[in-house]
Formats: sequence, structure tokens, C-alpha cells
Amino acid sequence: MKNWKKALSLLICSLMLATPLMACGGEEKQENNDDLKQSNTGIKDTTSESGDEPFGRDYYEVPKEFRWVAYSTPPNEAVGSDKYENNPDYNFTDGDNPHWQLMKDCGFNYAQPIHYDYDDVMTEKSLANAEKVGVKVLITSSDRQNPDSLGYISDQGGTYQEAKNKILANETAIKAHYDKFVKYESFAGIFGCDEPSADKFAAIAAAQDWWEINYPKHEFYVNLLPEYASDDQLFGTFKGKSGYKTYADHVARFCEEVNPYIMSYDHYCLGGSGEYISNYNFLGGFFYNLAIGANNAKVLENKYGWEVPFYIYLQSMGFEGKVQPTAYEQWSWQVYNCLAFGVTGIQTFNYWPHLSPDNGSTPITDAIVDRYGKKTKLYNFVQKTISDIASFEDVYLSYDWEHACGWNADGKGMSELMQGLQGYDGFVNANGERVKGFTDIAGINTNQEILIGQFASYADRTQKAYFVSNASDIQAAQFKDGGAFVSKNSYGKAYNVDVTLSFGANVASVKIYKPGVKDENNVALPETVAVSNGKVSFTIPQGEGFFIVPTYA
Repeated sequence: MKNWKKALSLLICSLMLATPLMACGGEEKQENNDDLKQSNTGIKDTTSESGDEPFGRDYYEVPKEFRWVAYSTPPNEAVGSDKYENNPDYNFTDGDNPHWQLMKDCGFNYAQPIHYDYDDVMTEKSLANAEKVGVKVLITSSDRQNPDSLGYISDQGGTYQEAKNKILANETAIKAHYDKFVKYESFAGIFGCDEPSADKFAAIAAAQDWWEINYPKHEFYVNLLPEYASDDQLFGTFKGKSGYKTYADHVARFCEEVNPYIMSYDHYCLGGSGEYISNYNFLGGFFYNLAIGANNAKVLENKYGWEVPFYIYLQSMGFEGKVQPTAYEQWSWQVYNCLAFGVTGIQTFNYWPHLSPDNGSTPITDAIVDRYGKKTKLYNFVQKTISDIASFEDVYLSYDWEHACGWNADGKGMSELMQGLQGYDGFVNANGERVKGFTDIAGINTNQEILIGQFASYADRTQKAYFVSNASDIQAAQFKDGGAFVSKNSYGKAYNVDVTLSFGANVASVKIYKPGVKDENNVALPETVAVSNGKVSFTIPQGEGFFIVPTYA
């Protein structure tokens, strides 16, 4: 690995705490030693524009669990705006309305407080409440507003060296700031930066390199922009330069320069208005964005030699022309299609809605709870999805995503969603050609659009599995308050998708893991289906998906 010897040398030095950093890694060229004399704690002495590759599992290992993140936690007193400016304190978990416990009961195992935690005292209050209910916390946007945080430095951008110098100049205060949090079992790590433009990548790399030595058991998290962001948002001052022109460039440059531990971005795909989904639309780039994220996570995984989790923020609140999901299928469609691309963490934007007016040209709606912490209908939809996926989570997480393809029904047009995926689905073979296909599946027949992701067992790479999701675009289907489905056009004629997979002769049967199907001990209870005449058929409900594991003859 790039800089492995250097990274290992620095790690040993920081653990021993016996000599200044500049005494380590003697084979490396030493520059700017005056800067290094300010610190014995570990930022790498480099003027490069990119960060070193991660140290490895001795630094940070992401827990083997499906991550459900509540973005925007119970707010503190008097932090809202307009008619909500005198809001009561909701940041508690005791009494008649235990808000943190309610969040935990929905199924969330992680949370991200936002700007309603104005200072370290409020942040510690959230950490203490999270610890009471067993939720991990990533310190988010509130921390990035603090001059003594790495997020603040990352947001300023600049070169690696400039960011490094800022960190070293304020290192004592930065460590004092974070040392307040590490005493909490609930403290998972920090948001190093959210939705950065490319001209911030070098600063993020410097911040991450410092963090991995000083807080090696806690996470440094960066979340990227979606594919519909503008060029100014994606590239900043680098816009138009060679290698900084497309969304694919943006994500690739981030991976090359920062060497992140996790792949994450947000994509809020549900737009429109009215009580019917027929008035809504899914942004056409949703599948394309998933392909870019998944493929770059795979590039990093191959580079490092260990797993790189892939997470995504999904839409659970209406804002800026986006709508709040009002039917289960609007929410579940987002989630299950992500699983075809190997996503192992879903982050909700938002759990608690912004305490700002719900009127005007860009209204903020309720979210999973309302502004007073009461459950909305979406709470039940999210809770169901979390519980249903938990039924096969252990099996799903024992497999490594390899690639995914989209398929549309014979004789039907291709939706904008599936068109956006073209050229990015499938896998690249030894000749550099992109191939749409699978190891065990010889043929596919479907009456609706589907996504199929191929996975390989971590225990035995020859054992494959497949996640098949009902990808049919429900923008043309109607649901009134979660009620009956009404057909509108060729993309929405059926509740469900009928799929027939043809397998090679070596597949004797398949185990089909369906959402929510488990025994009395909450253990997954797959349906075993024998391959008949080389085929297996099944029906996937609207907005859901199945995990399918072949049994070989």
C-alpha cells in the first residue's frame, strides 16, 4: 500500500509516545520540521495533496451490523426559529415522553445531532442520553461550526499543508475539544465534512490523517454530494480543470485524495406534490448514483484489502420541493433498491424535522416524528423496514457485493431511472469490457423493471448470492394514504413484479430470504425452492426485494 511503511512507523511511534514524531520513519524525507516540533501526536509530514491510505484494522474497524442512522435528534430548549423559537427541551429520554428511547424503539442504532446542539455542553447531553438507550452518536454539523474542530478546518479547504498547519497551530484546543466526548461509550466519531467540493479534499485528508493517529478507535466520517449537485458544488474552484468535470470524477478524486474508510453520500429522490404518488416523481439519477457509490467502494476495498461499507442518506422529510413519504412503498422502494448495490447503512434525512416554519415556497414537512416528537405514519413504515431487514441481516452481511445490473421487461420501454444506469451496471471483465451477467444465472424474465446485485460469501468466494429488488418506478402509481394501488401506465400496472430466473445445471435449489420472515427466535426463515426445469419463479411486492442464495448440486 502507498505510504504503508510510513504509516506503520508513525503508528508505532504514537503508541509508544517515547520520542517526537520527527524521530520516526527515518527513510522518509523530512521537511517543515519547525511545524512538526509543535506536535508529538502524529500528523504526517507531507506536502502532498492527498492523505495516506488507512493503517488497517488496527486503526478502525467498522462494526459488522446494518447501520440505521437517525439524522436530527431530539432538540434542546429554545433552538427553533419563527413560531418554534421558544420550543421546550426535547433532548431527554426519561419521563412521559422519552424521546431518545422512542428513536431507539424505531430501530435506530446510530444518531447524528445537528445544529440544535449549539455547544459542547449540549453535545455531551445528547451523548449521555444516547448512552442510556444504547445508541451510538456521530457528532455532526454542530461540531463543524466550532473553530476547535476538524470539521471546521476541513470546511475551509486549502492545500494539505495549509490544513495541517492549522491543525498543529490549534492542536491543544482541538484535543481538549474531543477529549470531552471520548469518555462516553456512545461516542462513535465525528463528521469530518459534509458534502464537500473537490477543493476541500486535501484539507479533509489532512484532518483524517491527524484523527487516525490521535483517536484511532473512533470514526472519521465524510458524506458526499448527490449526482444532481451543480458543478460549483461538486468542484468549487477546481471546476473545469482536467479530472474535475463529471460526477464520476468528483467521487473518484475524493477516493484518491482522501482514502476514506467509508463511502457515503445523500440522494433525496422523491419530488412532486399532492396526496397521490402519481403527482410525484423519482429523480432519474438515483440508480446511477448508487452504481457510482458502490463501484468506488469496491475500488477502495480492492485497494485496502478489507471491506469498505457503503452508506446512503434517504429522504424521510419534505423540503425544497421534495415530499415526505406518505405511503410505505415510497419509503421501502428507496431502501430495498439500495440493497441491490450492497448498501449496509441507511441514514434518514430527517428523524426529527427542522424546527422552522412549515409554509412558504420551500416548506419543511414533518419527518419520522413531528416537531413535538410524536410519531408520524412514517415512523411505522421505517420501523417495519428496519425490523424486516433485521430478519435476514446476518446472512446479507456475510456476503460481499460484487456488481449489479438492471433489467426491464420485454416489450416495455425503459424508465429514466434504468436509462441512467446504462453503462454503469454489470461488471468489468479481464479485457476491460463491461458485462451484464451473473455467475449462476443464465436467463432472466420479468414483467417489471428489477435490479439484481451479485454477492460473494466472505467465507467462500465461490458461493454467490443475489439481491433482487422490485425497481419498477411507482411515480405513475397511485396510493392514497397508504391505501390501494391504482394502475396508471405500463410502469405501474401491477402491485408486484413476477420474476423467473434460469440457473445453470450446478444449482439444485435456492434459499429465498424475504423481508420479515423469521421464526419465534427472530432467526431468518428462508423459503427453500427446488430448481425445476432449470428455473425458479417468485413474486416481489411493490417496493421490496429478496436475498437469494443458491444451493449447488
